Amino acid sequence: MSIAMRMQIHCDQPTHRKHLMKTKLFVTSLVLLSTIASAESLEDKKYWKGEMDYINKTLDTTNESCGTKLTFDFVDKPKLRAEADKAESSASGVCDVIIDEIGGLCRVGDDEKQAVKAKIKGIRCGYSKPRSLAMTGGIVTYMGNNLEANVTEWARPWLMKHL
Repeated sequence: MSIAMRMQIHCDQPTHRKHLMKTKLFVTSLVLLSTIASAESLEDKKYWKGEMDYINKTLDTTNESCGTKLTFDFVDKPKLRAEADKAESSASGVCDVIIDEIGGLCRVGDDEKQAVKAKIKGIRCGYSKPRSLAMTGGIVTYMGNNLEANVTEWARPWLMKHL
């Protein structure tokens, strides 16, 4: 190996090490920040556990009526909680109405029950005004609120059309 090549390798190694160290530090910082940002406080964990307890009661009734094992997830928990609190309600109060509506549809008759069993695998719920419904890949996404009344008159026709 020539002296020029050895010099370049020797000169590049400290620069490479500095760059590598900076990259490692940056990646470690990002991981730490994302962990801190996504961590729920104990109060938040207790709140969402309580909300899921309420949701699970409604979900169990719907699953029994429909012969299903529907899943459930909240969408944008901080926004849902803040907006529900403003309306002196709860996240489960916003979301259980769509679960109830699906269960009620199954209790109408066998055709409705079979359609729900075949096409709905889960439910997602978050806050939105105006409210909306969508279904993708067997997941019904309800973005709702407690300010708009008559959920049955609004949601049932949508469900009937999309099942």
